[in-house]
Amino acid sequence: MKLTSIAAAFALSALATTSHAALVNGDLETGELGPWVLDRTQFATGEFDPWAIREGGANSGQFSMTATNNIEVLQVFDGIDTMDITEVSFAAKHQGLGDALAVTLFYDTESDENIVRTTGDEWNLFNITDLLRANSVLTGISFFGNRTGCPGGDCTRTFIDDVVISVTAPVPLPAGLPLLGGALAMVGFAGWRRKAA
Repeated sequence: MKLTSIAAAFALSALATTSHAALVNGDLETGELGPWVLDRTQFATGEFDPWAIREGGANSGQFSMTATNNIEVLQVFDGIDTMDITEVSFAAKHQGLGDALAVTLFYDTESDENIVRTTGDEWNLFNITDLLRANSVLTGISFFGNRTGCPGGDCTRTFIDDVVISVTAPVPLPAGLPLLGGALAMVGFAGWRRKAA
């Protein structure tokens, strides 16, 4: 009966985990910008093309988002404990002379701006999971375009695609599993009482 009791305890306590995306429309494949929104524009020099969907030439799928000049695109979401986040990554590229890209991670109390640099004019993949603050609550992510060459006809164009924030969460137990575990525990207890008697 010892094995039965162990099996019951395992059935009741063991929880599998699964990974799911915290962002909405991170791959832009809805063909629309939302829920990404245009945010800070005060750092732009001169005119700019606001963030918008671009069809064709994406890192994957059909759509990406693009803008010129140093303006921000932002998505906010329900707070996520950084201990539960397994990946923060994205694809980016520049067309023009600029290579710097500002990525801001927003927390419930403050934010961190990080600079990454693209190489060439093809898509670059960035995994910035190690930039997360420990023991914090992540509430948003944003990207700034690059103002190199602006104003003028050679303003750098920035492209973003495949933004991923993956979160590990417990998988709910099947409805009948707790009942099965309880039944196994009762069988084990009955066997223990018979042995004790």
